[in-house]
Amino acid sequence: MCGGLDAKQNGAMKPNERDRETPYVPAAIALRRLDLERARAIVDGTAGDDAMWAEDYPMPGDVEAAQLLLRRAGDGEDEGPFGMYEIIEIATGAVIGGVGFHRPPNENGLVEIGYGVVPTRWDQGFGTEAVEEAVELAQRNGARVVRARTEPTNVGSRRVLEKAGFSFLALDEEFATYEIDISL
Repeated sequence: MCGGLDAKQNGAMKPNERDRETPYVPAAIALRRLDLERARAIVDGTAGDDAMWAEDYPMPGDVEAAQLLLRRAGDGEDEGPFGMYEIIEIATGAVIGGVGFHRPPNENGLVEIGYGVVPTRWDQGFGTEAVEEAVELAQRNGARVVRARTEPTNVGSRRVLEKAGFSFLALDEEFATYEIDISL
């Protein structure tokens, strides 16, 4: 999203685009691999000298993901590209959330993602863009299917997945499950 507006609303176009009807949406976020130093800072609740955090970052899910990364690193696990990433708002340089993979793909090429954006950045397209970037990263690295689960009552998160191209798969008391096939 560009400035929180849908490209169809703001009319931004990619220069020299053959199809002049295709909207161009400049990236609003960047993903940065979560390293051990930044994971420790998240767990400690201190941004450090070189990091800028949104005022409501980190959220409990970010702390949990950082703890998991530290535990896995202590066990000698190497997740390759299927690790955890900070979501950076390009306009401000602030960390506004996280997205990552629960584990590398299984034998069927299935990988599960989790994500979260701080409440002060909701409804601006950041979550959708982060999920789309994670799907692209998974596809580039050999995954065939990406799965995501959210609480059934979390309508915003469910909408993020739908806008990112996921299809509803199942609903139980704990989770609404979505998938996207990226094997093409």
